[in-house]
Formats: sequence, C-alpha cells, structure tokens
Amino acid sequence: MKTRLFRLAAIAALFASSAAYSQGYVGLGAGPAKINIDCAGADTCDKTDTGWKLYGGMKFGSNLAGELVYVDWGKAKASATDAELGTATLDVKASGIGLGVAYHVPLAAWSCLGRLGIMQNKGKTSVSLNGLSASDSFTGTFPYYGVGCGYSLTPNLTLTAEADFSRVKYTDQDKANVQLLSIGLRWGW
Repeated sequence: MKTRLFRLAAIAALFASSAAYSQGYVGLGAGPAKINIDCAGADTCDKTDTGWKLYGGMKFGSNLAGELVYVDWGKAKASATDAELGTATLDVKASGIGLGVAYHVPLAAWSCLGRLGIMQNKGKTSVSLNGLSASDSFTGTFPYYGVGCGYSLTPNLTLTAEADFSRVKYTDQDKANVQLLSIGLRWGW
C-alpha cells in the first residue's frame, strides 16, 4: 500500500512539475488560400480565396508543442458553358481540423516554427446547371505541414507569418492540394 501511494505521489509531482514549465498559446491568422482543383474543360477557373485558421498549443519543457488547429481553406470555383446545355458551375469549399506537433525556434525577438500532423479535411462540392443544383461532402484524413516565423510585439503577443499545406477530397476520385498563407497574431501565457 505504501509503495502504491509513493508511486502515485511521484506521478502527481511529475505532472505538476511539467505543468509548471508548460506554456500555452492560441493564434489566429488569415490570408490568401488556394484549392488546386482540376479545371480541365472549364471556361473559367478561380482556385484562390481568403482563408483563415484558429489554433492552440501547449509547449512542454523544450521547444516542442502539441497543437490543435482548425483551418478554413477557402473556396474554388469553375464554370463551363455549352451551347446546348447552358452554363455549369462547380464550387468547392474546404475546411479541416488537425492535431500535430510544432517545433519552435526562438531567435531573440524573432521565432520560427515547423508543424507536422494529421488533418481531417472536408470538401463540400456544389454543382449547378440551368437552375438545378446538387451538393455533396467528402471527408478524408491527410498529413498537413507548415512553417512560419513571428516577431514578438510584447512578451506575450507575437505577429506571425505562416504557410500551411494539406490535401482535400472533393469528389469520389479527386483530391486537391490546399494551402493557406496567413498573417496573424499568437498570444502565449
């Protein structure tokens, strides 16, 4: 019984000491996004939009952190016109939620980071032709990665510039690379 109590006390002390050295942070960023859909046969194709992300993380001891992230990858649009059928449009919206690790490298007032994880991305595809429309959603799990740098405005607030990349499924067979280049703020405690 004493051995079990000693082990529990040692584990509690370990968790308490690691929590005392951990640093949490949250961030928000927005900027140009791209969904690289296949536009073969389209008259017009716009793969770019504005996207955004919200993330939170916890550093443990060293510069390694665990992160949870939500990304809105934006929207892509394509259209094609046929003399007999009319104009057909395709809209693809993508978003995802991910879990990964980030490695932070402090450089005085500057800091850089690299991210790696997995993301469950959802692509919502809508098609319309002559007033009729249909839509479907496709979900897939893909790797994601990112890089970024930041400048400390205050000890707790950092201005960030980051790039994030992954893939999204937008039909039964088709997948597209997605990217977000963002400027944002990260607040740490």
